[in-house]
Amino acid sequence: MSQFEQIIRVLQVEMNRPEMYGWFHMSWVVSAILAVLFLSLRKEKDHEKTLKRILFAYGVGSMLFELTKQIIWSYHYDAAERMGIWDYQWYAFPFQLCTTPIIISFVSVFLRKGSLRDCLLSYMAFITILGSTATAFYPEFCFVQTLMINMHTMYLH
Repeated sequence: MSQFEQIIRVLQVEMNRPEMYGWFHMSWVVSAILAVLFLSLRKEKDHEKTLKRILFAYGVGSMLFELTKQIIWSYHYDAAERMGIWDYQWYAFPFQLCTTPIIISFVSVFLRKGSLRDCLLSYMAFITILGSTATAFYPEFCFVQTLMINMHTMYLH
């Protein structure tokens, strides 16, 4: 087994499917609330620079989680044959409603302040708030038995 396959198997670590309002779910909800409080209470001199940093950090973190999800769902190791099988799962292609903020965050970093960027950020805020609120209150269909996928779900929403 190659190092790549070993890394993939580590990423595919399973867990008991998290329960709604269980420790896993609530720890992410509390973390999100603390992050919002921390960011809103900071006194920044340069709001534009801070916004771009936050958008970039969110975009990078989301993209890393999204790439990890794509690899986890597409790569399977067949122990009997001692070989890896790559079968891309097209239903998980990353241009769905919940993944559009990833693209918008990167685009918005490079746009100047103006109506186009304001529209994109408004869309991103609406979709992110909609997805996070829905996931915070009713995550039943978001959780699976793979740890990284559950972390991806909670981070992205």
